[in-house]
Amino acid sequence: MCDPIDGTTAHIRPCGEIDHDTLPPLRAAADALPSQVTELQWDLTDTPFMDVAGLHLLFPTICGPDRRTTVAGLGAQPLWLLLTAASLR
Repeated sequence: MCDPIDGTTAHIRPCGEIDHDTLPPLRAAADALPSQVTELQWDLTDTPFMDVAGLHLLFPTICGPDRRTTVAGLGAQPLWLLLTAASLR
């Protein structure tokens, strides 16, 4: 799930759907990153589906480490969900 840390950047690549059941271990993986990590990239190449839990993962409301978060490898459904959420903002 987690690629090696490259300096101050970490890459996490979940495999499978992101939903209520898979959210806690993914959040734990991000929370376990060392404090020197200032950039986190979620690679969703192997994530064909995510529900609202994916939004909670990518846009946490809990105060945590100050990290820049990016997303790569968006498939059709996760991209649709992000665009829909952004249009409601």
